[in-house]
Parts: sequence; structure tokens; C-alpha cells
Amino acid sequence: MEIHAAIRVPIEIEPITSSAVSRIKLTPREQQTLIELLKSSSNKEIGSVLNLSERTIKFHVSSLLRKFGLRSRIELVMLFPNGLKVEP
Repeated sequence: MEIHAAIRVPIEIEPITSSAVSRIKLTPREQQTLIELLKSSSNKEIGSVLNLSERTIKFHVSSLLRKFGLRSRIELVMLFPNGLKVEP
């Protein structure tokens, strides 16, 4: 019986520029969800803040990951080391 050790390769994510964010079309709810995600809020906490169900938040998070071409919310947070500046 052979046992292989899993090799973990660190993922390097370049911080995203504000111009790159402006090219990605986010709905107002996706923007609100992203802002709360960057505060390290859970789906349940985000839902509470935005008055939405946890299932709806999961949908918005999945949509954000797809639009940014990522696989995890950690990768998404790593794109914004200084948070997200929202312009009115």
C-alpha cells in the first residue's frame, strides 16, 4: 500500500487595482456583500446586516468568486489588502 503526502502550494494573489474593480460589473448587492466580506463577516452575519437570507448571501459570494475568477472567499479577501474604497 502506497501513501502519498499532499503537497500544499501557496497561492500568490496580486492585490487588485481600483481600475480593475471598476471594469468588473458588480450589482449593488454584490458590492455590499463584498464590503462585509472584507470585514471577515460570515454569511450569516452579512445576511443579518443586509437583511437577506444566508442562502442569498451564498449566491452573492458565489457570483463574486465567478466574476473575479477565484475559488475561495480567502482568495477574494486577499485581492483587497487595504479594503475596498466605495465611491458614491
